[in-house]
Amino acid sequence: MEMPPDVETLSTTFPTTFTWDYGHHDAGLTRRYDHAKRDQWDGSTMLDWSVNVEPEAENLPDTNIAIYGSPLWERMTSGERARLRHESMSWILSQFLHGEQGALLATAQLVDAVPSMDAKVYAATQVVDEARHVEVYDRYLRAKLEKVHPINPHLKTLVDISACRSWWKGWRSPRSASSAPPPMSR
Repeated sequence: MEMPPDVETLSTTFPTTFTWDYGHHDAGLTRRYDHAKRDQWDGSTMLDWSVNVEPEAENLPDTNIAIYGSPLWERMTSGERARLRHESMSWILSQFLHGEQGALLATAQLVDAVPSMDAKVYAATQVVDEARHVEVYDRYLRAKLEKVHPINPHLKTLVDISACRSWWKGWRSPRSASSAPPPMSR
């Protein structure tokens, strides 16, 4: 099947762990899972999407713009600065959006990799949380800023490495001698 031009398939290799023990053995994870279920939020209803946003306004201090105070900044007209604010804000939030999708992919892998059911169900709440972040950033960028930038190539490299590396290979349960993640390797 041919993929649409805006879809990229990454080749991943990581272990998937299936467990037949559905018992609850980690009270801390069970408590966090219960809290996560109770405290879920909905970006469609918890945020006031009717608020007017002026994309060219100084929504963040101009000092956050890389060329602020430079001779180039000083030569810019107020209209050019306003357009730069819009571009800068949409670029920054676009990178957050892409990073959140990377976090979504990573947490989905975590569900596959962790060995206990307590860890799997709690990790699943993290997947849902990352999905909400993607939803909200995407909606804000499209509805309020009306612009989504492509992923920065350096961020893309980090996302690719995170999605394709077997982070969880050799993971040990907290009851084992060491639960530290394995060293990074390519």
